Amino acid sequence: TIILIQSTWLAKEKKSAQIQTKKEREKYQSILNELPALICEYLPDSTLTFANREYCSYFGLSNDSISDKKLFDFVPEDERALAQQRILRLTPFEPTNDYEFKVMVNGVFRWHRWRDIGIFDIQGTPLRYYSIGFDITERKTSHEEREHLLARMDAMFNEHEAIMLLIDPASGQILDANPSASSFYGYSKQELLSMNIEDINLLSKDEVAAKRQLTLNKSQNHFTFPHKLKNGQIRIVDVYSSPISYHNSSALFSIIFDVTKREDAFKEIDNKQALLNSLINSTPDLIFFKNTKNLYLGCNRA
Repeated sequence: TIILIQSTWLAKEKKSAQIQTKKEREKYQSILNELPALICEYLPDSTLTFANREYCSYFGLSNDSISDKKLFDFVPEDERALAQQRILRLTPFEPTNDYEFKVMVNGVFRWHRWRDIGIFDIQGTPLRYYSIGFDITERKTSHEEREHLLARMDAMFNEHEAIMLLIDPASGQILDANPSASSFYGYSKQELLSMNIEDINLLSKDEVAAKRQLTLNKSQNHFTFPHKLKNGQIRIVDVYSSPISYHNSSALFSIIFDVTKREDAFKEIDNKQALLNSLINSTPDLIFFKNTKNLYLGCNRA
């Protein structure tokens, strides 16, 4: 009876963690919907699983209709093989690439600038991909359009509710911080600009520097860190970081999400799993587990 109760509780905890993860994903997607860029998520076979508002508007799609669309549907037939090769070249060691190519939009070819990002499991198997693009048809010949886009990005940085930082990849110095970062960490903008990211990140100086180098080299763009707030609280955060051009130099543009509740839920599940295993192994009766095919999956020490 105890084992049944514990197993039921564990299943509920796992479901709770899944719900929390789904909420975090929905929050992340809601932020992507506000960005002035074409952003989509798709499976290894190019089936679209998410497209932000800008992407849907641009290609004349709705959120309900993307499930039966493939990314390559929007790529000219004579360029599809090359587009597929670009995706296949992504690896856990080189998860991003940048390129320009033309896309068919409403019967008209438009030039785009894209960055593809691959997400892989621990075995190196691709789970999904993200593509972030901009229409550069006019911008190819228009400096004014480029300045307009930079102004929009600057407004997005300073007005958006997501936590955002610009960090010097060499020194770790915080170069810029938006109001949401000040609100989250508890420091004024002036205080943050006088700080190093190592004043916030609780990993060692060498570890933090190594992570910055991974981002600068485009080897990795997602990290989970413990960050310390001004009031002393420790929060677990997901950081999505990419190198960008900033004042004729390089900087790391980081978007930060507080995932403390999610990580606490995972720890609670691990603790309950350990307790359940301890109870099973301390029982003098013989206990074993089988799957639906009557194959043994495990047993207790008895």
